[in-house]
Amino acid sequence: MLLRGGLLLLLAAMLAGAQEKKLAIAEARLLSYDDGPAIKDTETLGPGDGVWVTARLAGFAVRVDEDKDRRFIHLTYRFEAVDPDGVAVAEAKSGKIETDLAREDENWMPKERYNFVLPPLPETGAHKVILTVTDEFSKATARRELPFRVKGWDVPASPTLGARGFRFQRREEEGAPLSPARYKAGDTVWARFEMTGYKIGERNAIDVAYGLEVLRASDQKSMYAEPNAAREKDATFYRKRYMQGALSLNLNADIAKGDYIVILKLRDEVGAQTHEERHTFTVE
Repeated sequence: MLLRGGLLLLLAAMLAGAQEKKLAIAEARLLSYDDGPAIKDTETLGPGDGVWVTARLAGFAVRVDEDKDRRFIHLTYRFEAVDPDGVAVAEAKSGKIETDLAREDENWMPKERYNFVLPPLPETGAHKVILTVTDEFSKATARRELPFRVKGWDVPASPTLGARGFRFQRREEEGAPLSPARYKAGDTVWARFEMTGYKIGERNAIDVAYGLEVLRASDQKSMYAEPNAAREKDATFYRKRYMQGALSLNLNADIAKGDYIVILKLRDEVGAQTHEERHTFTVE
């Protein structure tokens, strides 16, 4: 009988262990808008797109206070959204679920939400939302990663201040680069480029400016100069590893035909760097 009793006790313990709940994050989804359709694995998001996240929590411990006829839970959680380098793209959200349960709430799963907007200049690649949950009673933890793809501007990194992808254009809106860059008297010369390699200070502070000068190629005579065409001094939650720049020149109706040189002059006030480069266009 002692042996049989021991086996029964062991079997009871095994059954109790099999029925023991395990903390889990269930029904976690990325949505296009609040309570909207799920973001598909094949879908690519872009700058300024919104992301909504919902998740239900299950398998948590329930503490029972028979004297007060109480059944209650205590969970804490944290949502994070990060880029391919693990850098946060939005403010994280932390919270707790500390509530009483009714007897009929045995299968209830709390639902938590999180939403954010992608920054204007996100990195291209695999981003993800990370949700971690801790059961403060059992000390169990659960983690879930929800990946999604983002298409930003593909701007190669640079160890020093520089411009990438300088391109002359026919009009202000982004379009096919002009190659070769040819204009007529009276036209407006448009150009775009991306700045990178500047230093980022505390709290993602940046201070970058650029100017330009136009030379006549035949004799290197200066035709126009604007040393302070634009400046961006800012501090943002998400780092700005690169920035977009643009310039325009209104050609006089009587401008002489020939080649002209645009000297682009960049300044990085935080990193005490400067950079110059030249680009040529033709007036026909």
